[in-house]
Amino acid sequence: MVGADPSEWKELRKIKDLFVVECHIIEMEGKHHVIGAVEFVPVINEDGLLTFASVDRIMEKVDSTRLKHVEDVKVTERTKLSQCLSKYPAQWIDDICKALKIQGRVKDEKIDKIVELYLKDLNKVLEKLPREALEILGLMLKKGGIVKYSELSRKYMDDTTFFHHQPKTPLGILRFYCLVFVGKMNMNGKNYRVAIIPSDLREKLKEYVG
Repeated sequence: MVGADPSEWKELRKIKDLFVVECHIIEMEGKHHVIGAVEFVPVINEDGLLTFASVDRIMEKVDSTRLKHVEDVKVTERTKLSQCLSKYPAQWIDDICKALKIQGRVKDEKIDKIVELYLKDLNKVLEKLPREALEILGLMLKKGGIVKYSELSRKYMDDTTFFHHQPKTPLGILRFYCLVFVGKMNMNGKNYRVAIIPSDLREKLKEYVG
């Protein structure tokens, strides 16, 4: 909770008039529709404190901003697993190590051990994936291991977040293990957000994914 100094409260008229709008919006046939009730929640209450709703929205904005920073990394068709992992925040690397029972002291050492496991015994990772995640990998491999992220996100949900990094969706799980990395790639003079399978995993994955 963040307080506003009482002496400044009279000057916060504009802030007092701000609201968080909460509603459900769906897209149908290219048009967006509001479903159900629309609730207007004040950003600051009468005591000069941020409301819980506004704090939640602020945290969501911080999370999406930090995630976008990861996804703005430039990639090419030759980008390898170690390069992708190096762009992951330290806590994401720790999460991979915990899930795969990998021990390491510092980030670089942990990344080296993750890469070693993937290249020597990739099946230990693949056995943790749901069937739909394998379907996504198969789809991407048929397209050379690189697709525009929008093509995937239209069909598959992605619940990747920056802070609470425990995804449950197939695409989110693939990103968790860095079998799929989301970044920016130049295509025909334009930068697109793309999903790539690290280049040094593509041939190995073909042995397991049809």
